[in-house]
Amino acid sequence: MATAAKKLGLTRQTVQHHVSKPEVKSEIARLMDKSGLSDSRLLKKLNALIDCKKTITVGSGPMATTEEVDDNAVQVKATELAFKLKGHIKSTEVNVDASQKTLQVFNKLNDEEFDGASVQGMIADLNTGLSGQRKQ
Repeated sequence: MATAAKKLGLTRQTVQHHVSKPEVKSEIARLMDKSGLSDSRLLKKLNALIDCKKTITVGSGPMATTEEVDDNAVQVKATELAFKLKGHIKSTEVNVDASQKTLQVFNKLNDEEFDGASVQGMIADLNTGLSGQRKQ
């Protein structure tokens, strides 16, 4: 979309303004449904991505084996999208350091409450738990 907008001489803000209009959103949703991208199908795909696995090779040569493991990068992006769709994250930048297995969330989060704990508290608890696991 950015390339098409650039060719037309439109700024990103102009495109975002027009795409955010209710009538444009409605038409996009109608066209997506018509092409087979129903809400149900999209949510099933998102759910599958949250549990995404990948196959890795362990070892080399004749002793090499394969193993199915969580695809953390895909799972984090799918989870981030789910949080955004539910309105729990306004704006986020996720940085996953695979070697440390930590998740850092930057920018602003909603202050919605989950059983008395804020989203920020949940993220802090997650990071604390992960750093505790690394020390063990």
